Amino acid sequence: MGNTPFRYYKQYGHEGGCNTHFIACWPKVIKPGIITDQPGHVVDIVPTLLEITKYEYPEEYDGMKLKPLDGSSLFPIFNGKKRLEPEYFVSGLDKFRMYKRGKWKIVKVNDEDWQLYDMENDKTELNNSAGIYSEKVKELSELYKKWYLEHDMIGKDSWSYGKGRWWLRKQENN
Repeated sequence: MGNTPFRYYKQYGHEGGCNTHFIACWPKVIKPGIITDQPGHVVDIVPTLLEITKYEYPEEYDGMKLKPLDGSSLFPIFNGKKRLEPEYFVSGLDKFRMYKRGKWKIVKVNDEDWQLYDMENDKTELNNSAGIYSEKVKELSELYKKWYLEHDMIGKDSWSYGKGRWWLRKQENN
């Protein structure tokens, strides 16, 4: 299954895997037939539900300190407004990884090198610019690594594939 004109499909960090539609229906709130090009992410769903229900996310639950949520509410978009675009988008863990900040996006598939794309000028990711902008690749991969560590992606229970520690050691040697 493809996502033409984008490359690849789900399980890849390329646009074919992460540029998919989100359909929402809410009579008397969301006007029918409205289409927006504002990006969102799966991490935006919980903040959206919290805003809609006017429920405040707790700092702790049942004596356990909770980590802050990633993402931001889609509710302004539902009301036909613009929302501030997230600072970055991230997805993937083991076989593929993607990190997008501003117009730049890095993608890593399996053990291949990071690929770099200028998403303003190459939305279909046909021109890997990693060889031209190696410093940008280094900057973004360091930001991805920082996110990865801050989100405890190498924790005992949070890395279901069991290869997180191996991947991190390999990245430190690159």
